[in-house]
Amino acid sequence: RVPTVNRFPSGPGALPGVRMTAAPTARDLGAGAGIANEQANADLSGGLRDFAETMRHIEYRADERQVMIADSEAKKLLSGKLLEYRQRQGINADGITKEAETWLSEVEPKITETLTNPRQREAFNRRWTQLKTSAVVQASEHEAIEGRKATVDAAKASIAGSVEWAAANPRDVDVRQASYLQIRENAATMARAAGLDKTGAAVEELKYLSIYHDKVASALLVKSPTEAAVR
Repeated sequence: RVPTVNRFPSGPGALPGVRMTAAPTARDLGAGAGIANEQANADLSGGLRDFAETMRHIEYRADERQVMIADSEAKKLLSGKLLEYRQRQGINADGITKEAETWLSEVEPKITETLTNPRQREAFNRRWTQLKTSAVVQASEHEAIEGRKATVDAAKASIAGSVEWAAANPRDVDVRQASYLQIRENAATMARAAGLDKTGAAVEELKYLSIYHDKVASALLVKSPTEAAVR
């Protein structure tokens, strides 16, 4: 038989007093501190990433700006130099391709002096290479065109000189023969420089030989009417 208890305990210490402290919770024991620290670290890392990204954008814009400034300066200088080259006509255009290559090497340090870091220099170099190539090609094309013009002009001048020399010495067979051959040779040179085909070259030669014969015949008529009549 189980005994029964008919009364509650009495006396000091039988029940908890008002001064007794309740049992600590998990939070009191520090269970949430790790989570709070992790969140703080995550917030800090995110803030640092945002800051780094902002700085990268600032640096990128600064680099881009400096490259554009250098590019603008390069194009301004190149445009002015190419205009100067185009004003040189005929024989005066000889050698401008070499001059352009030398000038480009000399002016490059002046253009790139505003670039402050390897990123800027690398980005500008890509543009600068294209600009240099274009400038040299334009200079060489102008030199070639003007060179052909100069050759045509020189050939015409030589032909005119041969005609006048033969007309001044109409009775000298050697002079007439030499002048005739020189006219044909110079006419062929002129035709090549002008890019004429065989038909065009033949037409040019006939034109100048006709001038030669007319001049010589007129000179003979004055100096030796009899010989001119025979011819």
